[in-house]
Amino acid sequence: MAEMNIKQIIDRLNAEFTGDTRKLVFWYDDNGEFVEDMQNVELENAKVYFLQPDNQFATKLFLELQDTTTNNLAYAPFPKPDVRDNHLEDTLLYSKRFFADRASLPSVAYTLPLSDMCSVSLTDGGQFIQRWLEDAERIA
Repeated sequence: MAEMNIKQIIDRLNAEFTGDTRKLVFWYDDNGEFVEDMQNVELENAKVYFLQPDNQFATKLFLELQDTTTNNLAYAPFPKPDVRDNHLEDTLLYSKRFFADRASLPSVAYTLPLSDMCSVSLTDGGQFIQRWLEDAERIA
């Protein structure tokens, strides 16, 4: 199952980096669920840049001044810092966020009702999605 999940994630990430324009994608893996898997991932059209909680300024210099042509996935095995503490917040405004915790990954394969999703974040531990997927009345 874990292998299938990382394959789905790689496929989704590769899809994010299609096209001719440079793209930056940030993935804050709140619980570090995929940190081991990401050590060996190679994307088709992007490099994986590993964020550390204390290297935001160095990351900003790298992404905005040193390497301005390469597509980059900025992978952080920790939660996104608060806006006041996040020196990459302005970069996030013109970049894209990626979400893929193990509990919410099945939502890619299933269409969740919009009315149910409006008030629920996929990064809230995926508890809503897990309940929805296991709902006996919906499955029956």
